[in-house]
Amino acid sequence: MKCHFYFSILDKFLAELSNRFDEKKVVIMDGVSSCTPTSSIFLSFNYLKAFAEEYGIGTDTLEVECRLLKIHFSQFHPDVTSLADLGSYLLMRLPAHPTICELVRIALTIAVTSAKSERFFSTMKRIKSRLRTRMTEDTLSDIH
Repeated sequence: MKCHFYFSILDKFLAELSNRFDEKKVVIMDGVSSCTPTSSIFLSFNYLKAFAEEYGIGTDTLEVECRLLKIHFSQFHPDVTSLADLGSYLLMRLPAHPTICELVRIALTIAVTSAKSERFFSTMKRIKSRLRTRMTEDTLSDIH
């Protein structure tokens, strides 16, 4: 009984995820995840290649950059744990890894633009609620 219940919940969950996120968004999310040092797919060539192609960035040197940067980070910089730290590190060494630097810059920008739009819609909801409240108060005051 429990097993059947869990499967139906998981099926609904997966269906909702596939409805909300199309293939393009999944490629972008995987690309951002692959730019994050704590991710299990950090600097994965396949994910970064799809991410780069989505934004029209050349992938000629990407595989070599991924391999070199993985080795370098595992040996010399285990303290870099966030996307922002990685961005700062790569900005100091821009000529060495130009493609990955561009992808990290895009990944850092995506989070900011998403947050701005979410704040905008949140503000719109508050304004809409206030207008509804005022309209209700005006209607009730006109009744008297």
